[in-house]
Amino acid sequence: MKRLHRAIFLLSTLGISSRPALTNSVFLISGSVHDSAGARIGNAQVTARGSTAGATRETDTDGQGEFRLEVPRAGSYQVSVRANGFNPASTEAVVSEASPEVHLDLTLTVAGGAANSLTLQLR
Repeated sequence: MKRLHRAIFLLSTLGISSRPALTNSVFLISGSVHDSAGARIGNAQVTARGSTAGATRETDTDGQGEFRLEVPRAGSYQVSVRANGFNPASTEAVVSEASPEVHLDLTLTVAGGAANSLTLQLR
């Protein structure tokens, strides 16, 4: 019994534990959303959907067009963006233990094009 106590004492002093090492449990997808002229788009809806586990996270961009999403695990995520007056856009983001943070710059194009134009005739 004395040997067991010594062994436990030695293991605890050396920092050896039977628990596995902790891994990074926070993965981050962040970025900015802007139009083709470079103007930032606030209040755009950003969604990240995991490819394999189907985990979904959603947020809106702030007034400067910035967003930040914490995702639950490493893997591939389909990131889509929607904003009023713009065509939706999407891209893939991959986070891993080696690269737990990914930054995206997403560009939205104006919806409708010529269908939303107004023509005035002067008389």
